Amino acid sequence: MLDRSHLMLDSQQKPIRIIGSLQDITERKSHLIAIQNHNKRLKEIAWMQSHVVRAPLAKIMGLLDLMINYREDLGNIDEILENILISANELDGIIREIAVKTENEL
Repeated sequence: MLDRSHLMLDSQQKPIRIIGSLQDITERKSHLIAIQNHNKRLKEIAWMQSHVVRAPLAKIMGLLDLMINYREDLGNIDEILENILISANELDGIIREIAVKTENEL
């Protein structure tokens, strides 16, 4: 409930009347809480995209750089490819988690 009042004074600044009203703001408050929860979820998703996604992506980029720039010196291509696959699967899992969080919010 929102309670508002206004005090009316006479010429000597003495109270002569008070006018008040009560308003049911349940719907407005529920809407505000929903927006706050939505914003919190969006912040979590944004953080995941900027931090959690970055780690496996950086691994993939580094391993691919090794393969492109040092391919003649690499004797462990199978290990590098396996690590790329592991990082790609990790990235896929993170993206799926983000998708689930997004769907749950909508």
